[in-house]
Amino acid sequence: MTYIIDLTLVMQNVFWFQEVAHHPISRRLIKLAFTTYNNSDAKQFLHDEIEQHVKDRNVFSGQDATFDKIVELIERYRVDSAEMFKHQDLIQGLNLDGDDEEWNTSTSGNPGR
Repeated sequence: MTYIIDLTLVMQNVFWFQEVAHHPISRRLIKLAFTTYNNSDAKQFLHDEIEQHVKDRNVFSGQDATFDKIVELIERYRVDSAEMFKHQDLIQGLNLDGDDEEWNTSTSGNPGR
């Protein structure tokens, strides 16, 4: 549940940053979208609500209740246009031209992972 919502909201950020920057999607843009979401207050509030939902769920809740909660949370925490345009200066300051950067996501030193 958390992964679905997080991924959806990060992908929304990717779309908005791409629209504001008028630049093709790149690793740099994806990293910016992830970092922006990951450092947001909304992420913590969202995760708290998901945790509470999971605690409150019972055997009779069913899959529909979880699906409905996912839709509700995505709607509540989605980024609106006005909020994304606040980041326009940040995006304009990025050098999105030239070679794209490496992913560098491995912390174990194993580049294959």
